[in-house]
Amino acid sequence: MKSITLFIISILLNGCFEMFPKDEHFLGRYKMNNSTTIELHYIGLGATTKDIIEVRKKTADIITLVKRIEGFNYTYKVEMKSINDTLLKIIFTDTIDFKGQSRDFTVNLNEKVK
Repeated sequence: MKSITLFIISILLNGCFEMFPKDEHFLGRYKMNNSTTIELHYIGLGATTKDIIEVRKKTADIITLVKRIEGFNYTYKVEMKSINDTLLKIIFTDTIDFKGQSRDFTVNLNEKVK
């Protein structure tokens, strides 16, 4: 009886993970003055999770997750501007619901998501 229960639980868990596959969209790339590149990626993990934009810093072969921004998806127009060597301004402009409405974030590129 115990083995049947474990078997059913494993089927359910495997089925749940496959029901909501990871949805990832590349949104843009920004080249800083130094050898650092910033990339934005939309990450969707299903109907029960929030939309997330990941800010990733690439220096040489090292990729660092700098920030996760919740509440935005891949339908937003994205613009990036360097403030200085460590700060980046990211502007999200709505292209569907509230066309033209923008919201901006200042990202410290020295931070890391834990």
